Amino acid sequence: VARSCIPCGHVYGRSCLERWLHRCGDDSAKCPQCGEQFEHNLIINLYAPGNLWDGCCRLQGSESALRV
Repeated sequence: VARSCIPCGHVYGRSCLERWLHRCGDDSAKCPQCGEQFEHNLIINLYAPGNLWDGCCRLQGSESALRV
């Protein structure tokens, strides 16, 4: 399930948010927990494809990686 966040900070599955918007009229809806209004373009995905980070942050040595 793709987790997504709306402007108030509450997290839901993206498909649930999209169904909620559709049910509320597609223009805007209110967060089920706090009632803050949000729109489709304000939904933020909280995940990235698994291969996006592959090889991005390789540690070059444990000592150098732990130095502040």
